[in-house]
Amino acid sequence: MTQNLEAQINETRERLARIRRDIKAPLEADSSEQALQLENRQVLMELEKVESLKLASLEAQAKNS
Repeated sequence: MTQNLEAQINETRERLARIRRDIKAPLEADSSEQALQLENRQVLMELEKVESLKLASLEAQAKNS
């Protein structure tokens, strides 16, 4: 596995960990803030899907190299 590919895998794993942590964060008490957080959570869930697919692709490349 090349160092560049390994670095991309590590960066993607770290990004996924941050996204997942943000998704699981508790909601604020203020209802207007909650609404914004829920909208952001939907975006984060889509980002999680994209990054998960990217990670799977990178790991497959690493396995085949």
